[in-house]
Amino acid sequence: MKNIILQGLPGIGKTTLTKKIANKLKEMAIDITGFYTEELRENNYRIGFDVVTLDNKRGILARKSNAEDNSKYKVGNYSVHIEEFEKMVLPIFENVKSIIIIDEIGKMELFSKKFQANIERVITDDNIRIVATVPLKATLPLIQKIKNNNSSHLITVNAGNRDKLLDEIIPLITK
Repeated sequence: MKNIILQGLPGIGKTTLTKKIANKLKEMAIDITGFYTEELRENNYRIGFDVVTLDNKRGILARKSNAEDNSKYKVGNYSVHIEEFEKMVLPIFENVKSIIIIDEIGKMELFSKKFQANIERVITDDNIRIVATVPLKATLPLIQKIKNNNSSHLITVNAGNRDKLLDEIIPLITK
């Protein structure tokens, strides 16, 4: 399988596992690119999400909505900053050599039509391997397409397996 798709409930450890996979691949001197999303907290209160590239550039994905916020892209109490997200993430797709890490393909990220188009392209490119995270209960068509793709190996991350999956996934992605 060329695509490793990690699904699981929010907060179960998908991003942590994704970071471990990226670090292990870097240790193995494998050329990777990609990004992960990170919760942003202030005084133990979640105020948003940032996108962080594997070369350590950081940008805004979403922030708690406020009265002055005029974003048309919203998920729950969060305003999604599509322009900032695209500025950070779209260049990654231009430099994929062999493996791309995509954490996450979710509702916020899929507001970007350009991001969607790049996901469609890499998911079907035989020369690119993907490690991606998706929500467990997502019903968006592109996420369903990814989960059902013949070249995707779908793994459900849970509290019982999250610490063991690194050793299972590395051989799958490096074959």
